[in-house]
Amino acid sequence: VLLEQGDAIAAGVCTVAPCDTPRDLAALYLCGADSDYVTRDDARAVRQVFPRARFVWLRQAGHWVHADQPHRFDTAVRTFLDALH
Repeated sequence: VLLEQGDAIAAGVCTVAPCDTPRDLAALYLCGADSDYVTRDDARAVRQVFPRARFVWLRQAGHWVHADQPHRFDTAVRTFLDALH
C-alpha cells in the first residue's frame, strides 16, 4: 500500500504545510543498527523537518526492530512517551 499510495500520502501531508517546513513535534525513530534502511544521513535530513526527532539505533536488530529486539523496542518507546509528560 505504501509503495502504491506513497505519493498520495505525501501529497496529503504536504497540504497541511510545505514538506520542508519544520514541525514542532516530538518524533521517535527506532532503527535497527544492522539495517541500512535508515542511515545517519537520513537522520540529518529528517531533523530538518522534525528538529525534535529522536533517533535510537538498537543493536542486534535489523529492519524489523520490534521483532528482533522486542524488549529494547518497548523500553525505548516507553522512555520516549514518559519524557513527553
